[in-house]
Amino acid sequence: MTDSKPTTTWRAARARWHFALAAFHRHQGNLGGSRMAYERAVDQFTHAIDLDPLFADAFMQRGILYWREIQNYHRAIRDLTRVLAVDPARSDALYYRALAYQARGDYDQAIADYEQFLAMGVGSTWRESAHIQLEGARELRSAREAKRGR
Repeated sequence: MTDSKPTTTWRAARARWHFALAAFHRHQGNLGGSRMAYERAVDQFTHAIDLDPLFADAFMQRGILYWREIQNYHRAIRDLTRVLAVDPARSDALYYRALAYQARGDYDQAIADYEQFLAMGVGSTWRESAHIQLEGARELRSAREAKRGR
């Protein structure tokens, strides 16, 4: 029987390499607004995740990329949900997932995530923003319900 530790360590190192490449491509996309650079970043984050399926930061950064730069809210929500499955204490994943739900127009889910994020009581830089976003999501939900005649 062989020791899998060196293989596991090598895979983790390769995953971090792909993560760094993804960050580079994302930065290039941010500098020039290149959709192609964002797609390269997604590919590199995906390689990192394939090598280390518990790499929460890779799921997080790919999820944020899907939400903010690519506007693929479904995939953003999927990745951010995976972050929470791997590391339930990652309150920032709740915040970003709430933003993705809100951008998709799913105000009930956004409100639930903002409330859960705030209830965690973590001293996050996003706490004040979460309060503002929560009120905005409630207002948008109310406006939509009023428009529907509820």
